[in-house]
Amino acid sequence: MWPVAGKRSKPSQHQVVAFAASTSGRGFDAPLSDRVNPTKEARTAKEYFKMLGDTVGKMLKGVPVYLVGDDGDGNAAVAEEVAPVLGYVPFQSAKLIQQTTGKGLASIAAEEGLEGVAEAEASIVRELSTFVRCAVGTIGGGQGAAADPARWNHLHGGVSVWLDCSSSGSKRDDSLKGPQHLGYTKCDIVVRFSLPEGATWQPTVTRAVSEGVLEGIKKLLTENENYAGKKSLYIRSGCRGDWPDLAEPGAEVTPQSVSQNSGPVKEVLLGQQNA
Repeated sequence: MWPVAGKRSKPSQHQVVAFAASTSGRGFDAPLSDRVNPTKEARTAKEYFKMLGDTVGKMLKGVPVYLVGDDGDGNAAVAEEVAPVLGYVPFQSAKLIQQTTGKGLASIAAEEGLEGVAEAEASIVRELSTFVRCAVGTIGGGQGAAADPARWNHLHGGVSVWLDCSSSGSKRDDSLKGPQHLGYTKCDIVVRFSLPEGATWQPTVTRAVSEGVLEGIKKLLTENENYAGKKSLYIRSGCRGDWPDLAEPGAEVTPQSVSQNSGPVKEVLLGQQNA
């Protein structure tokens, strides 16, 4: 049985209105030291995190949050961390696939290949898009719907965050990244950070990255006032794949008519300064 999250009510036709896209953003500095011990007015880092989550939760207006990236454990950890302060329900798509199909990812991959894994996660995201207040950790590992640019129709219905992690001391080289990163670049926000080789998602690491995620969402929604509303409209219109340039209600949406402009509009740098 899935945890209970709010179900979306279907709007009447007159509620469907097309918005113009407003997705020009810029990065901002977010030193890692400020993530763990924020120099804010709140008395403690814990209080600040709760206040930040409460603020962002209200700004999101129930729109889902999807955590995307190569590290599935990290995606799941951050979803579990941010959900309570947002007032959301955390989900892990890998666990939901297991619950709904009775098969693990390895079994699906052996029987149907990675296409089967991607389609299984796409089905889960399709179902979750009808709910409100969900924080979803996607599969990661170069697998799943988020890794396939062609399977982003329903992922565009939430605020998607790419957790882009590199090893400490290594030079970031985008040319060495796998093909899944073509999918990840469709995210609304990218949070870039480094972890020591072999590091695990300890509570302090998870909290630091989660705080960066919340600040990135807050910055995005502050600078783009109608963003959450536009996401809701996109869902109500059927997640047709026309993000961010929504077609008029009733208009035909074809691959040729879909904008190629979707991608990160907000960048958060943890532990480093913007160039």
